[in-house]
Amino acid sequence: MTNEQKKEGSSENQQMAAEANEDRRAKDAVTNNKSDVPDCEPAVKVLKQRKNGNITEYLVLFRDGSRHWCDYITPALFDYYQKTKQKRRNRKRS
Repeated sequence: MTNEQKKEGSSENQQMAAEANEDRRAKDAVTNNKSDVPDCEPAVKVLKQRKNGNITEYLVLFRDGSRHWCDYITPALFDYYQKTKQKRRNRKRS
C-alpha cells in the first residue's frame, strides 16, 4: 500500500467518523428533545412531509405513540429528518 493510498483511506475513515458523530449528535438532540421552543411536545421523528397550499406540514410521531400533522417542527428534528431522507435516497441508488 502506497502512502497516497494510506492517506486516501485515512481521509475516508475520518469523513465516515465525522458523519457518524454528526448523526449521533442529531439523534441525541431529537431523542432528548432539548427544544428552545416551550410549546413543542416531545417528538420521536418525522414520518412524512406534505404541502397544504403554501404551508409545509410534517406527520410527526410523538413519544406517546400518537401521530399528528404539524406545520412547525424544531430545527433539530428537521435536520434529523433531512439526513435520514438523504440516507434512504442513497441506499435506493446503490
